[in-house]
Amino acid sequence: MFLFLFSISFASTINVGPGETYTTIQEGIDAANPGDIVSVEAGTYLLTSTLSITKSITLQGAKAGVDPRTSNGLRTAGNSSETIIDGGGTLSTLIR
Repeated sequence: MFLFLFSISFASTINVGPGETYTTIQEGIDAANPGDIVSVEAGTYLLTSTLSITKSITLQGAKAGVDPRTSNGLRTAGNSSETIIDGGGTLSTLIR
């Protein structure tokens, strides 16, 4: 008789933003398990320290999968419908 034990794990989505359980990107990253998706709502997130990612996760913004270029191929300026990570000009590295 053979007994096989295995587990199936599914990625969870961790939502980050105002009104969510996690309001900072780092809180969402810290709460995620390997393979999870950290989905950051639209808005500007001003960082005071470098984001630290030490596990295999997907970090995605509000416009994930949307090509930001206009029909003539130029990048449009960021707006309130996008997720913007802003180091405030003081951080040399935003994500490590």
